[in-house]
Amino acid sequence: MNSFTAYIKSNYRTDKSLKSLWNIVVGARTQQTYFDAAMQQLLPVYELSPSYPLHKFEEKIKALDDNCSLKLYPYFYLASEVSFQALRLLIQTSSELSYHNNKFMPVSSDIMIQRQVKRIVHAINPDQLHYVRDDLTMLVDAVHQKFGHNIFIYQLSGNNTRAINDTQLARNLNMELVELKFKLFVEKNFIINLLRNAPFKVFNQLYYRVPLHKNTLKTYRLIHNNDIEATSKLLKLRTHTIQDHIIEMIIKDYEVDIMRYIDTKELEMIFNHYKTAQYGKLKTFYVNSQVDDYFKLKLGITKASISERSIYEY
Repeated sequence: MNSFTAYIKSNYRTDKSLKSLWNIVVGARTQQTYFDAAMQQLLPVYELSPSYPLHKFEEKIKALDDNCSLKLYPYFYLASEVSFQALRLLIQTSSELSYHNNKFMPVSSDIMIQRQVKRIVHAINPDQLHYVRDDLTMLVDAVHQKFGHNIFIYQLSGNNTRAINDTQLARNLNMELVELKFKLFVEKNFIINLLRNAPFKVFNQLYYRVPLHKNTLKTYRLIHNNDIEATSKLLKLRTHTIQDHIIEMIIKDYEVDIMRYIDTKELEMIFNHYKTAQYGKLKTFYVNSQVDDYFKLKLGITKASISERSIYEY
């Protein structure tokens, strides 16, 4: 059975508490929760339901016996949603402009998304608007080839074309609403991987990274030209905190040269360990690992958990 709950439970490492699992679903803003989400392949459901009561979540997880064999790409739920909304607005804008209409109600009211799309459109010459159409054709083909369906296209708008809401679409497709929402969720997760990796002419500019914490951003600006010790002194933070910031950067897909902190042999050992281990607690990894350094373990586990982010299928 493929569903949100089945996916969460199938990837949950049971030596972790249900409370830590709930922290992922509601989107707790902690370094530990980011790491837990990445390690358990649960970034796609991070902050999926911010107001979900803990007791109801525990009841639902405990009551479910079904498994989900589906594999998702390691991107934050927010990243896939923001990227998709930007995609919708770009397609709408290019469609309206191709009909010489520059006055329309945008499908997204988010100012950040509007500015992003405006920058993209302004960088495209009027005779290059067909690049958007070409990219969309490529995207539609890739999604259909992957899943055999293209539900997301019903959420696109253009000149004389309006999106269909989920309730109406489920009715039109003779599908339960929860099934429709899950299939859309899966398609969007694949779409953000395409936006990051596929050779589009325009669409790669829609790829969205979740912002770094304010203090992590300060570390990010320094760490490329300073070692961890020097960065911790400059920011007056513990080295452990700087290390956590580096892990956050990797999880959120910001450029970090991890080979400054771990060698190839150690990384390979951790990769192999991660692939076979069923436990989720870092201490258990440490006890059973040949690499006796917590930071290196977190680096290796994080890198292994997001390795499919660089895979391009089409």
